[in-house]
Amino acid sequence: MGYKVIWTDEAIADLRQIVARIAKDNPPAAVKMGEELIRKSLLLAEHPRMGRVLREAKRDTLREIIIRPYRLIYEIDGSSSTVMVRVLWHGARREPEIE
Repeated sequence: MGYKVIWTDEAIADLRQIVARIAKDNPPAAVKMGEELIRKSLLLAEHPRMGRVLREAKRDTLREIIIRPYRLIYEIDGSSSTVMVRVLWHGARREPEIE
């Protein structure tokens, strides 16, 4: 049985901002990036540990998938079989503050 993938409100807002920003210059690229971010997150339902451990975290339940130039940061909750997409982070920004 797979995990349930849940996006936080913050991650949804990040996705909207990313797509809107890219769409100003290149609407097809915006669609492509938005679809790629969603597609990668859905893979977590069957492969929750596919991402690497988040370097800023002290526990292995906080992980990330790199989708250049973004970092899809998520948390695994094995007790409820959920993966929570916490934030989409541009790689050029300072390190995220994730607890």
